[in-house]
Amino acid sequence: MDIQHWRYQVVEKLYDNHSRYQHIEVYGNEVGRSLVLDGKIQLITGDTHRYHEAMAVVPYLFTRFAKRILILGGGDGYAAKTLLDYFPVEEVAIVDIDPEVIEVSKAFFEFPDDERVKVINEDAWEFVSRDKGKWEMVLADYTDPSSPHAARLFTVDHFKAIERCMTKYGVFNVQMVAPFFNPKAASCLVSTIAHAFPRKNALPYRIYLPFHHAAAQQGFCAAVPGAIQLQLPQGLRFINQYNIMSMFWLDADEGYVKMPESTEENLLYAQLYRKPFDHNVKDWEVGFDAQT
Repeated sequence: MDIQHWRYQVVEKLYDNHSRYQHIEVYGNEVGRSLVLDGKIQLITGDTHRYHEAMAVVPYLFTRFAKRILILGGGDGYAAKTLLDYFPVEEVAIVDIDPEVIEVSKAFFEFPDDERVKVINEDAWEFVSRDKGKWEMVLADYTDPSSPHAARLFTVDHFKAIERCMTKYGVFNVQMVAPFFNPKAASCLVSTIAHAFPRKNALPYRIYLPFHHAAAQQGFCAAVPGAIQLQLPQGLRFINQYNIMSMFWLDADEGYVKMPESTEENLLYAQLYRKPFDHNVKDWEVGFDAQT
């Protein structure tokens, strides 16, 4: 979400700097602090527990107590912290291209000070293209596909590279567009994940983030080898035995529709993502007629 459309009044700017890669800002107001990258809100501390429990806890339940976890993006540290707080994790590697995001998160947010966390400042595309880590769970906590570089991270090509560095029973999860507000883009990403992980089930689900804006919906799609293996841990702030099932029950107007997958040659997901918000897609548009 764009910082200009934040429903709560910004009362203080806590940080403002241009790193080598992006414009980083931190704001504070009555609902907490927010991390803003290139004008887009990445998290608000008032409801970030909802996002990160959905991002990290839900896919972990499909594992067999995964010990080695790779987080692509996620430089704010909250996904790693959530896993370390609730599960017997032995190693978490965070691959984030921008070291300044890590430093800002340590200064203003809750980046975990834990010897089990390893930070790798590298481009996620390059890292998974050569990595043979055999991770038991991989989380792609990327920014939205609003640039050509980010668009490549939501393609069959990239997801297949991720699949190759996972164990046989590994679980993958990625954040995606809200199914209600953009069902074609969400369906495209589900198709993309199903194509990249042919031996796993692609499971879309969604939650609501009340502090972002009215009825703010957040989508995810996991690639899992089978049914849920684990029970919910004690002490979660958001997920319980009732709402976890409702996350997967998509309504008729936000459910799956048949769509082709997104590839490096045809950045379809990124194009569909932009269609509801910007009908003048820029010169990197690949020419697919989304027919929205």
